[in-house]
Amino acid sequence: MMQDAEELLNKYNSGQATEAERALVESWYLHYKTGPSDLTPEQLQQEHEAGLRALNARLHRQQTARLWPRIAAAATILLGIVWGWQHYRPVDKPVVGHPVQTAAIKPGSNKAILTLSDGSTISLTDAGNGELAEQAGTKIIKQADGQLFYKTDKAALTPSERAGGEASIRNILTIPRGGQYQLQLPDGTKVWLNSASSLRYPSKFDNSERRVELSGEAYFEVAKKVEGSKAEGRKVPFIVVTENQEVEVLGTHFNIHAYPDEEKASTTLLEGSVRVRVRHTAYSGLLRPGQQAQVKPSEPVQIRSVNTDDAIAWKEGYFVFEDADIRTIMNNLARWYDVEVVYQGVVTNQTFGGAFPRSAALGDLLKYLETYGNIHFAIEGRRVRVMP
Repeated sequence: MMQDAEELLNKYNSGQATEAERALVESWYLHYKTGPSDLTPEQLQQEHEAGLRALNARLHRQQTARLWPRIAAAATILLGIVWGWQHYRPVDKPVVGHPVQTAAIKPGSNKAILTLSDGSTISLTDAGNGELAEQAGTKIIKQADGQLFYKTDKAALTPSERAGGEASIRNILTIPRGGQYQLQLPDGTKVWLNSASSLRYPSKFDNSERRVELSGEAYFEVAKKVEGSKAEGRKVPFIVVTENQEVEVLGTHFNIHAYPDEEKASTTLLEGSVRVRVRHTAYSGLLRPGQQAQVKPSEPVQIRSVNTDDAIAWKEGYFVFEDADIRTIMNNLARWYDVEVVYQGVVTNQTFGGAFPRSAALGDLLKYLETYGNIHFAIEGRRVRVMP
C-alpha cells in the first residue's frame, strides 16, 4: 500500500499523474503538511473519509464507467496511508483484546453453476471455453473472458421458435458464496451477478415481454427491444421479479439488491427509467436516474436520491460502506469471502465508512475495522467470530 503512495508521488513529480491523482496529492499536502504522525486515529480516519467524498464530488460528472476505477485507486492509496501510519506509529500502550489472526482467507472469484431446463448442471468454473449446450436453436457459449453468452441462430429456428414458443425453456445461473459472474442474455441484455445470487431466465424471450427472476444482487444493462418496425413497433418490456418486488424497464441501467435474508430490497437507477412495484399490493414508484427505491413487504415504496457509484461499487471490484453498522458489513463480507459469521457478547453499534478493494485478504479488512472501532475478530477456519 505504501508503495502505491510512493508511485503516485513519483507520477505527480514527473508530470504523469491524472487530474484525479494530482488532486489527491495536492489534498495530501494541504491536510498532512504538519506530518501524519501528528494526527490522532480519529483525525486520520476523518481525513480519509473526507478525501473520498471530495474526490467523488469532483469527478462525479464524468462517465460512470471511467469514474469508479479512479475513485477506487484513490481509495486504495488513502487506505495505504492509514495502514502505513498505523504500522509505523509509536506504541503508547499495549493493545488489549483479540487481534485478528491473519488466516489466508482469499477473496471471491468468477464462479457459477448453470442449470439447464432438463435439470442437468454445468460448472462454469471448470468448463472450458466454447459452446457448452444448445437449446431450441440457441447456443450457450462460454467466452474467453469467462462471460456466459447466448447466441440464437435465427435461420435455424422453426416457425414456433421464431414466434417465441420456446420461452418456457428456462435456465438458472447460480452464483455461490465467494463467487461472481457475468452473463449476456439472448436479447443482448448484460447482467453482472454478485455472490450468493441466482437468476432464472428463458433461453429465448417471447415477443410480449422479457421476464427474469432474481434472488440476491445483480446489475443490469438492458438492451432495447422493439416488436415490429422501429417507427411503429411496440417496445418489449423487461421485468425483473424478486421475492417482494417487480421492476419493469424498457432499456436502462440499474442495480437490484434483493437478498432473501435481508429486511428490504433496493433498486438503484443509473440511466433511463424504471417502475418498481411491491408484489401482491398496489404500491409502486417511478424512478429517475440517481434515485433508489427501497421495498419492504406490504409497505409503500420509499424513494430517495443516492450516489449511484456506491450501488455498483461491487461490480467494479470494491466494497463501499457509508454509516454502515457491523452486521451490515459482515453480511457483505460473509457472502464474498464465503465465511460464517458468529457474534459473541454485545457488539458495538458504531457505524463505519470507507472504500475497500474486494481483492484484499479478509484479514486486512478486519484489521482496519479493529483499528477504528470498538470491536475485535478471531478467524477460526472459515468462521469469523465478532467480539466487543
